Amino acid sequence: MNLDSKEFIDAAFAELPGRIDCIFACAGIAGTLYGGGRFTPEDVVTINFIGNRYLIVSFVPRMPEGSSIATVASLAGMGWMTKLDILEPLIHTASEHVH
Repeated sequence: MNLDSKEFIDAAFAELPGRIDCIFACAGIAGTLYGGGRFTPEDVVTINFIGNRYLIVSFVPRMPEGSSIATVASLAGMGWMTKLDILEPLIHTASEHVH
């Protein structure tokens, strides 16, 4: 699934059954360090956070009580508590910012 495209997420979501009991979302992108500069920091955040969140928010209405959600994304997220002042505005970014 291409997590940087709202249209792709919506199209994939439309093909799934009406009831979703669990989600394991594994987002990843090589980024500017390992991707040879092909991806911008905005691409990395869009895929690892904003697109992943949009995907999960879309699924929640189809999930009955007792369902489970697990996510894995970039190692760059390690130590997030030390960067909370930088990350706080990102948390409040609307999921609709997926391209």
